[in-house]
Amino acid sequence: MKMIDQKGRLFGLINIIDLLFILIILFALVGGVKKYQQKVPVAEGTKEGTVTFLVTNIRQLSIDQMVIGDQIYHYDKGGLLGSIEEVKSEPYTDRLDYQGQWIEAPVPDKYQAYLKVKVDYTESQDAYTVGGEAMRVGSEYRLKTKRNTFYGTCVDMSVLHQDK
Repeated sequence: MKMIDQKGRLFGLINIIDLLFILIILFALVGGVKKYQQKVPVAEGTKEGTVTFLVTNIRQLSIDQMVIGDQIYHYDKGGLLGSIEEVKSEPYTDRLDYQGQWIEAPVPDKYQAYLKVKVDYTESQDAYTVGGEAMRVGSEYRLKTKRNTFYGTCVDMSVLHQDK
């Protein structure tokens, strides 16, 4: 029995051109999967810490809905950050140009809140990861609880215990 018959079929079963086409498709699929597969950085273990977020230009109603003990999540990815430990609020001030000088004036009925959140984070070479997302001081994050959503800027990160 010949390997390729007169009709171009391999072992009389499948056309050699069809076989090449199928192999090319398989190699393309395997290559695409390997290229876009994300590698998770290897971390030593989780550590306990706190992250403080500054939430600005909000109403008192929003502050009242930030309850100590509530879980806080990333809005887009849904990853759990941790639980709210402390909420401090103060009047929100904005910079205004008054007679050629910049002054900070309070905005009526607007506040800013500092949220202290107890988190479990992993430390890699590139970043601290909290809730599946890199956390950096100065970056703004869209956050949510079961009661409200808001944008918060990370203003402080600290370690409570080394290893959990």
